[in-house]
Amino acid sequence: MADLRPLHENPVTGERVVALTDPRDHPEGILVGQMVVAPGGRVAAPHHHPTLTERFLVLEGRVGFTLDGEDTELGAGEHATVGPNVVHDWWQV
Repeated sequence: MADLRPLHENPVTGERVVALTDPRDHPEGILVGQMVVAPGGRVAAPHHHPTLTERFLVLEGRVGFTLDGEDTELGAGEHATVGPNVVHDWWQV
């Protein structure tokens, strides 16, 4: 496993992501990251990824999601999968 290292830190949105795997070293080309979000934090804006599938597993707290126009809220142990080209947004509840 690659050394843990910051991938992204945004003090405005409260996001901090640390890489747990390196897709260049992973046999399936997968990047796994751990995201920590400050209270009230959220992603900057609704967005999509043309080729990427994103999976979220909530470890603690609550996260609100808008997935393709539908709102939902997830708690610890719950997960969401966002396929390519699905417009999504998330925020800490």
